[in-house]
Amino acid sequence: MSTLEYEVPTAQLDADRLMDVAGVLRDLTRELKLMRGIPTFLASTMELRRVTLALVKRGARGEQELVFVATSAGAAAEAAATKLVLDVSRQIAQPGFSGQNLASLGATTQMNLPEPEGPSTIYQRQVDADHQLILVASAADGVGLELLPLVSNYLAREVRAMLLWEAGPEQLGDPFDRLTSREWVVLCGLNSEDGEKQLADRLGLSPHTLHSHIKSIYRKIGVQGRLPLLQKLNHAQCEYRMLILQPGVDPLRSRAGG
Repeated sequence: MSTLEYEVPTAQLDADRLMDVAGVLRDLTRELKLMRGIPTFLASTMELRRVTLALVKRGARGEQELVFVATSAGAAAEAAATKLVLDVSRQIAQPGFSGQNLASLGATTQMNLPEPEGPSTIYQRQVDADHQLILVASAADGVGLELLPLVSNYLAREVRAMLLWEAGPEQLGDPFDRLTSREWVVLCGLNSEDGEKQLADRLGLSPHTLHSHIKSIYRKIGVQGRLPLLQKLNHAQCEYRMLILQPGVDPLRSRAGG
């Protein structure tokens, strides 16, 4: 008995793989704390030796603030990864710098990371006027890097959407734009694993004040309970993300009807 073998084109395999990766990254970019899982996910999925991901904010005077950094090498390597990211960010900011990749930087050795893995490839993407995303990856003979330019582009757009909706409820439109700034902070806090007591302590509110804010949020959003509230929030975030991903769309003007 003969077996008929069907060979799937490489381009189709890459497209399917990228769609699978994008689905996971979409979930991991709903909030900053979830992004800590991205480097480990990319390293295991793409068989990379090491992945570091960071979000850097540039202040009005040009100073750099590290908003977020995580590495697949584990917590023990985060201090060295932080130094690496800030050094890369400063290089990119130098006058005359061009190009989105800093290839073969040898960064793992220079930064004294545990078990140096050799040269790294660095992808920098501008998220918005104030933030840049930096993705650092090392691989065996370059294997596994081929999709990272597309992955870094996708991540930058997803992070931009996250930063915009975290900036204020008006980004998500009706009914979330009815919330006050304090209610929005409480809602963002509810979108976590904290119970009400832990959330009240974290926000510096009395349990009574927190409960009053939560009741007001339920009334304005038109829900009864935390689960339906978060389901409605997640749906609004997904819709907003799709808006952001449309080429040439200005999300602020779109929400304003411009």
